[in-house]
Amino acid sequence: LGDPGRVAAAGDDTVLAVAAPDASAASVRDHLAGFTGLPPQRIGVSATLPRRANGKPDYPTLLAAGRPTGSGPDTDTNSDSVAGTIAAVLGRDRVGPDDTFVGLGGDSLNYIEVALRLEPLLGRLPSDWHLRPIAELDARVAAPGSQRGRTWWQWADTTALLRAVGICTVVVTHMRWTYLPGGAHVMLAVVAYNLSRFLLPVESAAARLRLGAHTLARVVVPTVLWVAAGMTLFGAYSWGTLLLVNGYTGPRHHRDDYWHFWFVELMVQIIAPLLLLLAIPAVRRIERRWQYAVPLALVPVSIVLRQEWAQWGGWYNLRYQAHGALLFFVLGWLVQRSVTVRLKLLTTLVVIASVYDTFNVARREIYVAGALVLLLWCREVPLPRAVAWLSGALASASMWILITHFTVYPRMMERLPIGWAYLATLAVGFAVWWLVARGTVGARRIRRLA
Repeated sequence: LGDPGRVAAAGDDTVLAVAAPDASAASVRDHLAGFTGLPPQRIGVSATLPRRANGKPDYPTLLAAGRPTGSGPDTDTNSDSVAGTIAAVLGRDRVGPDDTFVGLGGDSLNYIEVALRLEPLLGRLPSDWHLRPIAELDARVAAPGSQRGRTWWQWADTTALLRAVGICTVVVTHMRWTYLPGGAHVMLAVVAYNLSRFLLPVESAAARLRLGAHTLARVVVPTVLWVAAGMTLFGAYSWGTLLLVNGYTGPRHHRDDYWHFWFVELMVQIIAPLLLLLAIPAVRRIERRWQYAVPLALVPVSIVLRQEWAQWGGWYNLRYQAHGALLFFVLGWLVQRSVTVRLKLLTTLVVIASVYDTFNVARREIYVAGALVLLLWCREVPLPRAVAWLSGALASASMWILITHFTVYPRMMERLPIGWAYLATLAVGFAVWWLVARGTVGARRIRRLA
């Protein structure tokens, strides 16, 4: 198992917990299962050996970190287990101590829900908690002095706040209750920010592509099914909308419903080629070595693509096409890579200068630039707990609200005053998200039991 001085074990009637920094978790688990006769799920393996202040092994912490965490969808979200919380949200039967949130298939779509549930356990979450081994996070819960407990406020991820505000302003603008444009472009920048945070750090190209495909599928599949249902039942949409290429094949005017899902089109048309490009070893090495310089260099490229010669379908449509909206994606990527004060100052200037006069609508430009600058300087914001929960819920449901609201709000406006119609439209999207999320977790559970 490696250097005896770096190996330790602790156990009780339910688990054998082993710290073996010099060996893989799978090899340790297989070896001990054959040697002891214990089932593998009762053997927890940690990549680190926790120690007390005097340097001696911390066996209680090791035991807590190695406990079996096979939790299903009904896991108590207030339990003292990071692994149980993640297992519940992701629908995992078992979570290993060396697993990470990202490695288990977590992404920006369920990150917020997990973060909201973990905050009462861990206090203010580490900025890279999604990349840390779960045993390490569970040890922070068990450690004396851990920042546990509920207060009236909590630190909320700024991306969650921006997604929530973004989808609310998208719906209110489409309903013409008031005019607050720019929410979708803010959400596109947040998508890029989260791509840089979740996917790009994954070293394995195969794993990165697999996780990227999984994330896109969670958006593309429901969108395509929704469009197909609209085409079949109501004669709505078009083949270009169904194939997510309407931005380049559809009509220039927006009187019909063909352009409803341009945001999803952009996600696919930008993220898929980017991940394929980064799967090339030479490109990946450049991106890893020049983590800030690469998105910075793409800013002028994306600005050039917004010029008159690139107006495929007219200037108005440019903001809804991949090459025309690439600027906002690149800016979100750049914001995430700005890790020092000097870089943040430079990025602030880049954001303001590049967003200025991109829409010929001042309030849209102020909204988009202001949101990016907020995210740049405040990665987390303190919010009242109820507000943090509401913004997290809206952010988690934002994609389903986006997909459903075009169909829902006209029917609601026929029957309700506009304020109630607005709230009902958001509520329907949230309800669909909740049902799909719980149904997906339940289906995973059933498949594993079958």
